[in-house]
Amino acid sequence: MLQKYPALPPAVKLMGINIHPVNYGQVIDYLLARLLADQSTWVVTPNPEILLHAQQDPAFAKLLNQADLSLPDGIGLLPAAKFANWQLPAGWPQILFWPGRLAQLFVCLSAIWLNRSWLDVLPQVVSGDLLTIKLAAMAEKYSFPVLLLGGQSDTATRAAKQLKIQFPSLQVQGLAGPADIAQASDKQLQHLLAQIKKIKPKIILVAFGAPKQEQWIAQYRRHFPGSLLMGVGGTLDELAGRYPTTPMWLRRLGLRWLWRLLTQPWRARRIFRAVVVFNYRLLQLSATTRSATHSSGN
Repeated sequence: MLQKYPALPPAVKLMGINIHPVNYGQVIDYLLARLLADQSTWVVTPNPEILLHAQQDPAFAKLLNQADLSLPDGIGLLPAAKFANWQLPAGWPQILFWPGRLAQLFVCLSAIWLNRSWLDVLPQVVSGDLLTIKLAAMAEKYSFPVLLLGGQSDTATRAAKQLKIQFPSLQVQGLAGPADIAQASDKQLQHLLAQIKKIKPKIILVAFGAPKQEQWIAQYRRHFPGSLLMGVGGTLDELAGRYPTTPMWLRRLGLRWLWRLLTQPWRARRIFRAVVVFNYRLLQLSATTRSATHSSGN
């Protein structure tokens, strides 16, 4: 008998990557049903940086599309999805292609502040850090053991302590693992696997950074049947207090990237890629799609 879970809306394709247009409530309902049914679940949280990386790494793109649930983790994905699904009118002059597409991109980006409900292809950001808190609340209620895996030195244990303060009955542990999971020896990887199995977590939040965390999950998820695995990137750093958490009002304005730039200026290059290069790549892809359409029509 097939196990039934709450229905998810069909995934949207953005830069070739599946992303589900869901809200936090839908996500929690879906994940809880799978956890209660002892069904293994892999969640990915694509943001503009991850999509750019996937563009350059087909193997990584393939991994992302193998996940059970893919969440829009970044305000830039909302206008990007609308833009990618908004074509110029039939018969639009080729000479005006770039002005037309630039105007469309500007409208989509402006809608973040002017009319976000119009961005209906991906209607809501579901960020990994806020979802982590909601998962912790769910885990406390249902007595699911949680493992925070990765981060620098004692980051995972510090993050676990902070979650324990917020959720006193939560069963949570932190485990650092190798300093660089991609360079870890077979002996180190097997030792890490044995440590995790000993803990018997129901929820494993992996902070090795993309794409390492997704590669590790894809390779080892079979060892954790019935568990939920999700890459959380820098979430543990914020939980541990290494960096200040983005104020909610800035999140609502879609300016989390600005907060990160101000509080973590060393991320400037990454933020530039996420804000500028990402939208430039969207324009490039729209031109490629138009060229392919014209070629097939000839």
